[in-house]
Amino acid sequence: CAEAIAAASRAGLVRVMRGEVFLGMPCREAVLRVIELPFKGRDAIRKVVKAEIEGEIHSHVVDDMVVDFHEIGPGAEGSTRVLVASVPKAGLRQQLQALSAQSIEPEAVDLDTMALWRVADWAGAFEAGGEGAVAGGVTAVVDLGTRSVKVVLVEGNSLVEMRALRLGDGAIADDVARRNGISAQVARDVVRECLVSGGD
Repeated sequence: CAEAIAAASRAGLVRVMRGEVFLGMPCREAVLRVIELPFKGRDAIRKVVKAEIEGEIHSHVVDDMVVDFHEIGPGAEGSTRVLVASVPKAGLRQQLQALSAQSIEPEAVDLDTMALWRVADWAGAFEAGGEGAVAGGVTAVVDLGTRSVKVVLVEGNSLVEMRALRLGDGAIADDVARRNGISAQVARDVVRECLVSGGD
């Protein structure tokens, strides 16, 4: 919950962290769409992106969401391909209020998948000849979590797509425990061993 995240953040800041604070919202909370706009320029895109994405989202009212975008490359005839992320304001507001109650004021808010992309880039995952990099291909960065899997697709070092799947190793462990009549902890240990060893 928002309060638990805020309390853990405060504890981390007290113990080890210094400098600016950024909030990484879970990508699973966002609605992601790739659209193509018939012009270039960040300022021009910013003026129209919310209106353009409105017809692409059917599960939420766009006015109740925070909308931002990332340019992912040129389209046809001078257009721009844009990855648009829309996050419901209610959940974001709740998290910011919980952080504020802990005297934490984030400098900026971003999706956790954007942080995953930046960290992978910082670690050299996309350098030519680097470990994991594919010459002329697309590199997939995968973060397997307990309840979700984050996937970032990168061409060269440019982000081209990202997604969060609502399935993680916790769901697999729960299923293993249920099917085999074993405790949740034993099932988690078994799943972890399979992931590490590649065994079945």
